[in-house]
Amino acid sequence: MLYVMIDLIDITKQYREDKIIIKNRSFSVQDNEFVSIVGPSGIGKSTLLNKK
Repeated sequence: MLYVMIDLIDITKQYREDKIIIKNRSFSVQDNEFVSIVGPSGIGKSTLLNKK
């Protein structure tokens, strides 16, 4: 049986009213699954998992 370890549903991150960094993204990470989030600097990789 696989368990969901991380489940992000409909995530939107925004700075100010005019600066949307991530809009309506969803994904799940299963038990024993390796996921790497890659991309250029400033694209929102760290922001995706930041609770603030």
